Amino acid sequence: MSRTRASAAQRCRSATALCVILLPWPRPALADGVVDLAGSVRPGTCEVHSEDQAKRVDLPRVQLHVIGAATGVVAATALDWEFRLVNCRGVRRVALVFAGPPHAAGQPQYANHGTATGVSLHLVEQGSEAVMPAAGHHASLAVASGAATYQGRSYFYRHNGSPLQHGSFKSAATVVVTYD
Repeated sequence: MSRTRASAAQRCRSATALCVILLPWPRPALADGVVDLAGSVRPGTCEVHSEDQAKRVDLPRVQLHVIGAATGVVAATALDWEFRLVNCRGVRRVALVFAGPPHAAGQPQYANHGTATGVSLHLVEQGSEAVMPAAGHHASLAVASGAATYQGRSYFYRHNGSPLQHGSFKSAATVVVTYD
């Protein structure tokens, strides 16, 4: 029996799967750009304390004349609050960014979405009194014993030149946490 070379069709019939794999793929089109994706794997994270996950800070009730007599920060309305991270594993430092809708463009105060007018929310760090602007406030905290706590203070802020009217007060800040 003589050996003859099998045609390509015969070889494909006997090894269909192999032929499918060996068939040439269409060439990719030339690209106009490249997307580079990068990231990192972190050793751990923290949990936001259960009481701080949807934290509500009840600002003091204040009479209209107290706000009306102020220019800027209404000192009598100071209220301290905390944002706590717990169960931190493999984390040495945390970076926090607080931000929210501003009262007006370029102003550090946070907008009031309630019915009161002429007043907004002013946030500062406890101790230093550094302003936490609505456009974004960055803070870095060391993690000790698996936890970190940010201490803030809030005030009402009187905007002179704006009509002052009583009503409800609602404001919000979002916190983004990153780890190191």
